[in-house]
Amino acid sequence: MRQIEPILKVMSVDASLRVENLSFVRFHKTLFQNLSFSLQSGQLMTVEGVNGSGKTSLLRCLAGLYTEYSGRVEIRGNTPLLIGHDSGLSERLSAVENLCWYAALRGLKCPQSDVRSALSRVGLQGLEQHPCGLLSAGQRSRVALARLLIEPASIWLLDEPEASLDKAGNQLFQELCQAHLKQGGLLALSTHRPLEFSSADLRICLNGQATCVNA
Repeated sequence: MRQIEPILKVMSVDASLRVENLSFVRFHKTLFQNLSFSLQSGQLMTVEGVNGSGKTSLLRCLAGLYTEYSGRVEIRGNTPLLIGHDSGLSERLSAVENLCWYAALRGLKCPQSDVRSALSRVGLQGLEQHPCGLLSAGQRSRVALARLLIEPASIWLLDEPEASLDKAGNQLFQELCQAHLKQGGLLALSTHRPLEFSSADLRICLNGQATCVNA
């Protein structure tokens, strides 16, 4: 498997994630309760479960997007980067414009040359100025993956980002994750596909009733 390094490197800080007695209720349904775990730099956590079991909700709690939980979430490092399976792209904006907009949200000044280079590295050369609404689901997923190349974050929270990717796109995704872990990044990932780049340091299984945490 070839090595891919982000255009902007992972910030040189030790990343860690610590969760204590985390419980979350959504629409009167308890998705998980009394969940406790910790993760350090260079470690991988996978989150597994059927649709609706709480995988997305857990990652959003870790990212700080959901705050109506009980328990404690402690993050050391720069702001986590959350990417979901819906890509979160504006259909009216081009791939370049979407990536520049996301970079600006994180306070980054990212030259368009870096953005175009990132898009080329994820296989979208020639489509940089196309409105994302005209791209296929797999191509939009590749645009989202390009964020991993241009936004320096020590903690990646990825919610089935490979769901719409073909075989080559999934290979690219796994190479990006491998490079991130090698640089000392921390990765929490929900996925239904087997991982080729690494075995998980921690597995969380959500089944709607019980929560299993396996080292």
